[in-house]
Amino acid sequence: MSDPVCWQVQLFNIDDQQFFADWAVLSNSYHGNNQLLGPEFLTSLLAYFNHTPLYQVRAIRQGQVQCLMLLKQRNKLIWELYKPSQAQVGLLLINPAFTPDITALLRALPGIAARIDFLSLDPAEHQALINTLNKQQLAFYATNMQITLQDGFDSYWQLRSKNLRKNMSRYENRLQRENTTIDFRQISSAQHIKAAVDRYGMIESKGWKGKLGTALHPSNRQGQFYRDFLYQLAQQNNAVVYEYYIQDRLVASRLCCIKQDMLIILKTTFDEEFKSFALGRLLLKQILHTLFDNNSIKVVDFYTNASAEQLEWATNTRSIYNGTVYAKNIAGKTLQLLTKLKQKLKKKTVAEVAEP
Repeated sequence: MSDPVCWQVQLFNIDDQQFFADWAVLSNSYHGNNQLLGPEFLTSLLAYFNHTPLYQVRAIRQGQVQCLMLLKQRNKLIWELYKPSQAQVGLLLINPAFTPDITALLRALPGIAARIDFLSLDPAEHQALINTLNKQQLAFYATNMQITLQDGFDSYWQLRSKNLRKNMSRYENRLQRENTTIDFRQISSAQHIKAAVDRYGMIESKGWKGKLGTALHPSNRQGQFYRDFLYQLAQQNNAVVYEYYIQDRLVASRLCCIKQDMLIILKTTFDEEFKSFALGRLLLKQILHTLFDNNSIKVVDFYTNASAEQLEWATNTRSIYNGTVYAKNIAGKTLQLLTKLKQKLKKKTVAEVAEP
């Protein structure tokens, strides 16, 4: 007989130090090389983007926390994993040897919990939960990409597609023809990291993201969040901003975080006035060359929905999923039926519109 599991659900209080202590223990124990599941990321995220009542949820077995997450109510019937857009992976920690009973979790939630949605489940981090879900409960969300650093940069580069190598040579030759010299800089000290994040924000705000209102800027919450997060990490030598300059003008930048031997590229931007040089891609190539030479980072992870063009750089890919579980009660079965009917009607409407 398996050990009994207790789901504990309570309203989240940002001053609850026990929650953050539990998060740190589980993060270090089971997600040790992923900074996006670390306590610094979560504390910064909650400081800038916590605008709704959240519930802290623990699975306890033999007095030990096996699973930890923050949930919010989308409406009176549906719950979902807390995931602001800055969180590139689902904020859920789990012991890989633990088998969570999601039906029991739904019963433990307050009110009438008919459905729970798990957002951005990563097989590298959440396989224990993914294993409990069937094909109908899982939906493809994104194709993530990684670059494994082994056998040296030259070996890696020769294995890239002919198309990628040809295009990159073309951009490099264009720089030479126009006598344009690029200065590559790495900023990792706590003393200088905040200014580097602010510089990043100024470039991004000038481009298309600025027009959409989604860009980082030193004066907005998103800019302040990344500045605070990377400053915390820089104090532990776990943050780096890579920059490209042309005649002392910043033209491309990438914000990155590090934990153990994995570097995650958080954000990337470039000056759109220099679009013809593909500076973002040239900077990525320079970063990879530097990391291969440095030999301390083993994996670069992008946590993005990679395009075909981006995948040319990858050595590994994996699918990220969303999970949906309905309660095994009248509310859950009714909501599931209504959702299926709505989806059928939507498909029918799309098909009718598509007819000549």
